Amino acid sequence: MDLEEIDQGVFEIWKTVQKLEYVNPINQQEEKEKFMKSSYYNPKFNFIPLDFNPDKFIKQLQSYKKELDSSIIAGLISKKIDKQIIWINLLKSRGTEKFTEYSVEYYGRPDLNLISNALRILKKNSKREEEPPTITAEEMAEHLNNEVNRMKLDWSVKVKENLGAKADDVAAEETLYIKKGEMFTKKDLKRLTVHELGVHSTRAFNAKKLKYKIFFIGTAEYEVTEEGLAAVMEEKEGILEESILRSYAGRVLAVNMTLQKSFRGVYIFLCRYFPKDEAYQLTMRAKRGITDTSKPGSFTKDHIYLKGMELVRQIPDLRPLFKGRVGVEDLFNLRELRI
Repeated sequence: MDLEEIDQGVFEIWKTVQKLEYVNPINQQEEKEKFMKSSYYNPKFNFIPLDFNPDKFIKQLQSYKKELDSSIIAGLISKKIDKQIIWINLLKSRGTEKFTEYSVEYYGRPDLNLISNALRILKKNSKREEEPPTITAEEMAEHLNNEVNRMKLDWSVKVKENLGAKADDVAAEETLYIKKGEMFTKKDLKRLTVHELGVHSTRAFNAKKLKYKIFFIGTAEYEVTEEGLAAVMEEKEGILEESILRSYAGRVLAVNMTLQKSFRGVYIFLCRYFPKDEAYQLTMRAKRGITDTSKPGSFTKDHIYLKGMELVRQIPDLRPLFKGRVGVEDLFNLRELRI
């Protein structure tokens, strides 16, 4: 197989497996109601079954890696293959102790400096915005679809149930999903336009113009940069609300604590800094992929927002990061490839 064929093969597997819907609980609302009515109950989450053969995909990826040459592109694909295998193993291990191990291997975990920074943000910033959320998910989707047309992005925006976040940009489907039942503020209209369309969708859209699909599916370490860049662009546009920065800080603490504590233990701690509904949401995000949340265990993705923000702030010229779904670590390779 030549390099383009391997690139295409990795892309086809990525399209099937790289979906957060596999770790998002499908019984979110029912479990939240049980939790809120009790003083001791910890949610028990259910997930959709995998609709692919994970072992078959792992073998395919391993065979692709053996045929790679020593070029820069091959090196990027090789690292992505390693990351994809970890992701597939993570999905295979949902509801088991191995899930957390694979999550830490894939996303890492917050270090002491990041945890300290998160605590400083929460202790320093205590004001709450008073703007009430009056915009429905359907109205938000309509607004963002209009923005897609204005920005001339080949993307769509749809409303969907059981997302792990209020919005989820799924590049594999070239679609931005808005969580059904959520309410948004007027400030969210501009923030999601910048964060989701201006960064996530734009990077993927630009990557489609490049020869190799590795830049569309995302290089091995692109995700920290992806979320950090979105936060930094909010900051540059003057729309990084205090509540959002606090949320990023809360996510760091939620990830760190869920590695050691039950859902309720983490929730009780976060209630020191957040309203009950927000504390629940932060904890739920960090307990995705965990069936019995009375036990320690974490989906550690959420610390990368604040981590990425700190990383991207150090980059003087952000323009190369919009050429595709790449990480700060890839900037040298982009220059070498003259992309």
